[in-house]
Amino acid sequence: MTQGDNTKVFTNALNTVNAALAKHADEMPFKQILAAAGRVLADRNLGIAVYKDDPAHPHDYFTVRFGEGAFELVSHGKEEPEIDGKVSLEYLESVAGDPDRYIDNPLKLDLDWLTSRLGIS
Repeated sequence: MTQGDNTKVFTNALNTVNAALAKHADEMPFKQILAAAGRVLADRNLGIAVYKDDPAHPHDYFTVRFGEGAFELVSHGKEEPEIDGKVSLEYLESVAGDPDRYIDNPLKLDLDWLTSRLGIS
């Protein structure tokens, strides 16, 4: 998979997360997650590492920012020195490849990296 392919998969997965959060913004726990993210993460860059097999050895990096109720891709590459979350390429491909599954049932999304960062369990 090329760097461009990774960016496409990451962007599509990020769009799916945003669509799921928007669709369920008035439901628990997403209402609380969005409110906390707005307070804690507003306009802060977050580093996300992508790995193939071993989380200790990421092969790609992205920087995202949360603002106005959604995540946006800021850059591709390891620009943000602090890694806020790690995600497997396989998971990203799953989310990007079947967005309706995750938009309709956002509890299937792995948001542990986000909820732990926000102090929500």
